[in-house]
Amino acid sequence: MSYAEKNVFQIDDLRNYIFSYLRSKPEKICVMCNDTLVWDNKEIKKVIEVTKLINKNIITGTYCIDCYYRFYHFSCILC
Repeated sequence: MSYAEKNVFQIDDLRNYIFSYLRSKPEKICVMCNDTLVWDNKEIKKVIEVTKLINKNIITGTYCIDCYYRFYHFSCILC
């Protein structure tokens, strides 16, 4: 590390300002298992975003593939 880099990180206000740009929470998490699905526009696990209309209520959610097929997968009517 150079002399300038060491001095920058010794100044508390400047260090806090630099680290304030780093993301501390994921962009999308699974509703069921709370796994990280998307972090900084990079897809970590396969994502399914669901919008359903049940009894005139709109239900939305973001699920990983595993949780969606484990809890909400309905068999195909035509098959």
